[in-house]
Amino acid sequence: MKKFAFGLLALTVICSLSFYVWSSFNERDGIYTGIGSVIKKTPGLDTTSFAINVSGLKQDLLDGHFGLTEVIVNLKHQNFYNIDMYLEAPNGERVELNCQSGGYDPISKKLIFKDDAKRSIFIEKSPYQGEYKPFGFLAWFNNRCQGNGNWRLKIVDTNKSKGRGVLLYWQLKFGNNPPAPKAIASSNLPLIVINCPLISPKKVHDAKATMKVIFNENGQVNLLSDTASALTIPIELKMRGNSSTILPRKSYSLKLKGKKQKLKEVSIAGIKPTSEWILGSNLMDRSLIRNPLTYTLFKNIGGNSIESKLCEVIWNNQYMGVYLLSEKPDYSIVQNVFNKEKINTGEQYIVCKDNHEDGKIGWYSRHKNYTKVGKKSFIIIKYPDKQRIARKLIPIIKKDFSRFDDALVNSFDNPSVDTSYRSLIDMQSFINYILINELTKNNDGYKLSCFMYKPKNGTLHVGPVWDFDRALGNLNSDGASLAEGWNYKFLEERATNGNPKWWPALMKDSLFAKTFTTTWKDKRKNVISDASINHQIDSLVQLTNNVAARNFNLWPVLGINNSGFYYSPEVKSFTDEINYLRNFILNRAHWIDAHINELIK
Repeated sequence: MKKFAFGLLALTVICSLSFYVWSSFNERDGIYTGIGSVIKKTPGLDTTSFAINVSGLKQDLLDGHFGLTEVIVNLKHQNFYNIDMYLEAPNGERVELNCQSGGYDPISKKLIFKDDAKRSIFIEKSPYQGEYKPFGFLAWFNNRCQGNGNWRLKIVDTNKSKGRGVLLYWQLKFGNNPPAPKAIASSNLPLIVINCPLISPKKVHDAKATMKVIFNENGQVNLLSDTASALTIPIELKMRGNSSTILPRKSYSLKLKGKKQKLKEVSIAGIKPTSEWILGSNLMDRSLIRNPLTYTLFKNIGGNSIESKLCEVIWNNQYMGVYLLSEKPDYSIVQNVFNKEKINTGEQYIVCKDNHEDGKIGWYSRHKNYTKVGKKSFIIIKYPDKQRIARKLIPIIKKDFSRFDDALVNSFDNPSVDTSYRSLIDMQSFINYILINELTKNNDGYKLSCFMYKPKNGTLHVGPVWDFDRALGNLNSDGASLAEGWNYKFLEERATNGNPKWWPALMKDSLFAKTFTTTWKDKRKNVISDASINHQIDSLVQLTNNVAARNFNLWPVLGINNSGFYYSPEVKSFTDEINYLRNFILNRAHWIDAHINELIK
């Protein structure tokens, strides 16, 4: 380890001396070279910053005639997965080059980032060398971005081991006919056009932008040139998500702004008016329809479901592919259940069982979960949404919610003795929630993005459901790609974090299990029959057939094994993906049909 670090440092010094001559020569050819050094491992974004002062370009504002064509990075690191890289222009615009790509393999070769490269850094495995498409688009810089000035390469090293990486050198290449943003002219889906001065907003703060929505309710094609009927509104947005933030296409939270920057409720693409929205990327859902399909099925069985709409997104003149525009789950509850009535006393609230992140207001359950790890669940307060008020109400909301938590844990340990939880919950909402997560075999449904709410003078409800891109067989681990097996039982045996005892406790209660069984059989006769499921899939595929090809030309994720999502050599095309999803959900429903009576024996 010491020899490796010393060798890298020595090589850096030698390269630095020779580059003084080399860089001055290359600048005449539009190539600018920056000197590297040891990459720091201080926690936080933009850990180590390397600068190149660009001057003398033949034009200062980059465009499709003259601009940035390549970014060359030569670094050595024992674990490429731990390296995140961003390029920042003199005016602050930034593009992501790489984020936790590949496996835990070393890198010691030169990387050349080009928009027209045949390989994507997101998809490829080691050895890492040669030309790659970056996570973002260099074309964004060639959209009237300032060229002369200080450019910065920012590298984040998330490796916690003792070894350090070294940036040997890096280069920017400018020239004629560079990549330029490419939009689309029309779509049968709603068009969402975003112009944001900050190309890659961080997760930690909002970025100001404008959004234009082109949507013809009469079913006509939506034209990018149709400015007369388009809705244009100022917005604030920020990156959102957990594991999805390391994928090249990001998801965003949107806030619509009105006069004096106050939130403004607006109807978009036929969805009822609201002021807070989600643009979901769902990059690795290669069927494009897992979320809208599940939200529709949940609504049809009687669940409190959010509204959503498939759309195509253009960001700073660059086509970004198929997204899902939807209501924000907690805001949907405030609108549809609480009727926007603001009660900041703790009598009504929204909580979410999810990962614990810094800045989230909530508490840990006093009970260990039912997996081998034995950690405790974190409960996040989502409403009241003002942090000052939420912190003040933690004791009140925690005390009320803990009645449910305590009762179900006691019921888990003594199913025939303690059924006091029944008076605390809306049983049908919990039945619907388990039903949809079992039908879709959602690996995350019992532990993440689990929203619960209590209206004033009401009982605790669960829902709406959220985030199914890893469901319906789209995950390699934990038997998630198999149609067989009760998901709530399987989780009981898993060595993972934060799965509460609520779900198996409910299914141990004879009344709950009997009601669940009856509900399943009733719904299978109509709203989740094979015919109904096929109809919902066909309706969504009819919308996506015309746009799938260009989405996957931009993001070639079909038939790849990446990020733990399901992979099969036989599933190579969009049609294969739809057939796989259809077969999975029907086989899953048939398996439950055959085993449903086991729950009441």
